[in-house]
Amino acid sequence: MGPVPRKTVEELCTLYELEPTVRDVFVEGADDKAFLKWYLEQRGASGVSVFEIDAVELPPECVIDADCEDGRRGRVIAFGIVLNESLQGASRECPTLVCDADTDNTLGGRSLPEFVVCTDFSCLEMYLFNESTFAKLMNVVLKGCSVPPSQALQELSAVLVRLWIIKTANHEEQMAMTWMPFDGCCRVNSGSIAFDESEFIKRYLQKNGQQWQEDRFRGAMQRIEQKCRADARHQINGHHMMTLTRKYMQSVASDKAALVTEGAFVRCLYGCAVESELDGSSMFSTVLQRVMSGR
Repeated sequence: MGPVPRKTVEELCTLYELEPTVRDVFVEGADDKAFLKWYLEQRGASGVSVFEIDAVELPPECVIDADCEDGRRGRVIAFGIVLNESLQGASRECPTLVCDADTDNTLGGRSLPEFVVCTDFSCLEMYLFNESTFAKLMNVVLKGCSVPPSQALQELSAVLVRLWIIKTANHEEQMAMTWMPFDGCCRVNSGSIAFDESEFIKRYLQKNGQQWQEDRFRGAMQRIEQKCRADARHQINGHHMMTLTRKYMQSVASDKAALVTEGAFVRCLYGCAVESELDGSSMFSTVLQRVMSGR
């Protein structure tokens, strides 16, 4: 079977005008789609279609005109801005667009149309970064670990926030540096993580030929750190979380079968999501309310 044809913005706007009871959800990627679709089905929202943003034929100029970055998050936001200019009345209830908050909760962001819903934390993966989900992972999937979930979260948070600050400093200073693996500067032993931050920054700058910018870079890190919120989930990158959590669990788990590949581990962690944790979040409740309205 060949690829499913992408929908144009014009086709979707026409559909929503003619069929105002249609309820579509657009997300960034495949993991987001599977996660949202599962949750909505669990909550009785049948007949709702969930699409990746790549299913929409969005011209590059739309992203540029909307002053969005070229990426899935940027395309979701740009798509929302285009729809905001085109939809009127009941048709505005048809689409719901979900994107990562990214750095907006910590550093501030732009105003978005009411049907563009951002995650409560930095990214969708952060809905898995809590004691309930980790307890399920560590006790059921990994058949017991040598540390409690609370300690695992504390150890991981301390390093993941520092990595987020480093990555964000590059973005805020527009240094255009290519990210590098942090494994070589991060050692896990008996449930503790030792992160050599100075060495990582040194290697990061050297790899990108920016070692002469170290003072500027560290200054940016300090400014960002001062704005960080108390809940670490606002300052953690989802991919970093998955990578480091898998490495950490390899040092404490009784059964490591689910840790053989990162792909398998990611699926297991999503499978440990606790519905009550999601029900209490603004993003999930808002999406559910929108897709159930008028039905």
